[in-house]
Amino acid sequence: MQSAYAKILKVESMLRAYREDIIMKRKFKKPFIIALIAAILLGSMSGIKTQPVNAASKEGKVINIYCYSSEFPSVLEKLYTGYKKVSKNTGTISNKLGEYTVKWHIMNLGNRQYVNAINKALKNGKKAAADKKIDIFLAEPEYIKDYADSSYTLPLSKIGITKKDTDNMYLYTKQLGTSKKDKKLHAASWLSEAGVFAYRRSIAKDVFGTDNPDELQKLLNNWSSFDSSAAKVKEKGYFMLSGIFDSYKAFEQNRNTPWVTSGNKLNIDRNMWNWVEQSKIYNENGYSHKTDLWDKDWVNDQSPKGNVFGFFYSAWGVDFILESESLDDNTKLPEKGNGIYGDWAICEGPAPYYWGGNFICVANCCDNKKLAGDIIKKLACNKAIAQKYSKAFMAPSNHMGAMKAYSKTKNAASDFLDGQNEIIIYHNAARKINAAHTTKYDYLISAGFSHYMSDYIYGNSTKEHSLSLFYKYVKKRYPNIKVPK
Repeated sequence: MQSAYAKILKVESMLRAYREDIIMKRKFKKPFIIALIAAILLGSMSGIKTQPVNAASKEGKVINIYCYSSEFPSVLEKLYTGYKKVSKNTGTISNKLGEYTVKWHIMNLGNRQYVNAINKALKNGKKAAADKKIDIFLAEPEYIKDYADSSYTLPLSKIGITKKDTDNMYLYTKQLGTSKKDKKLHAASWLSEAGVFAYRRSIAKDVFGTDNPDELQKLLNNWSSFDSSAAKVKEKGYFMLSGIFDSYKAFEQNRNTPWVTSGNKLNIDRNMWNWVEQSKIYNENGYSHKTDLWDKDWVNDQSPKGNVFGFFYSAWGVDFILESESLDDNTKLPEKGNGIYGDWAICEGPAPYYWGGNFICVANCCDNKKLAGDIIKKLACNKAIAQKYSKAFMAPSNHMGAMKAYSKTKNAASDFLDGQNEIIIYHNAARKINAAHTTKYDYLISAGFSHYMSDYIYGNSTKEHSLSLFYKYVKKRYPNIKVPK
């Protein structure tokens, strides 16, 4: 059954490797993405059960932080006052709260290495020695609900985070980090990863007579107009999308109902069938190049040799992957004249969605609550620090006030996007994302649906047969979920 979700899980694995190589090391070389495939993580957090909150009364002097890349240590080093790096796995904090030793537990996500480690650390939290207890850990959007819904994480209100502190966070990040059990915020993110539609300016001019993002948004602001524009793009000899999976998140994250409803019943929202129907039309009409996410042809479609109008991406994809792939000569600086650098622009597109992100969780056994609360308050709630984050890491923050302020600076203009103010686009897109229907089951159920229905979309299976395989897959992954017979 692994093949049912391997295709989409593979994307996340490669993304982590890519972010580590490109974002953190700031390399401007053309990546051969297929070579970055990491071991496939399973993503399910089954095995985490609730337990009473264990509130330690005394603050510790060693803070153990679990994460899956060097990105968070770099964020802390650049933005948190008093932090000093000692080695790859250690650091110190010296500020008004006291003197602390920071121990980093950085490990791979592949083969469940990371999630197994944090699950074990959480379960052993009560028994662990003071300097061994897990204090903070990171989680991705795909499985944040497993931890937000668990009593293994503390409500952020228990560590000094107030509602006022979170007022400037984008709603969708708070929805993802809120427990469905106690309705309290259990996780916070310092960054936002709103998705947009990135398009080739030259193709836009050829097809529509303009490359202006405001004008293109009018032509792409819903799926009906998006489909009409796809027909015009095809008439001019281009593909609207590289493959059917490009638009999947924009459909999947705009469901009006959850994947699992009351009584633990599997539910396929109408919007999922909209994706299936659109995908069949795009394949049949030649609007899609029929590639798969992250395969060689999909990567090449983003290069100067590509003939595809646009891609659904969030900031990490636009600023690093799309930019890197746009170069004709990756040994030279990324600038106009080097391939199709500067030939891209972004707009919000037909539907709001997100792709990627990191959440900070505080373990219920944490004996450094004041420090943990201060770290979250500074990184995720402070306007000035959020602006510094966007400047230092070339990424959108999770602070609406900071994003609006930063959008008015010269740094908000992207050379890669021919001077376009990208920050205001990401801000406006993030404000519209709604993650209210997200559950802990979504990631694997959604991956299975796209996998099995793609066989039907490509004409390799009947709709009924694809559905029956999907139901079997869900039942095997989640025996407690009721599926149609």
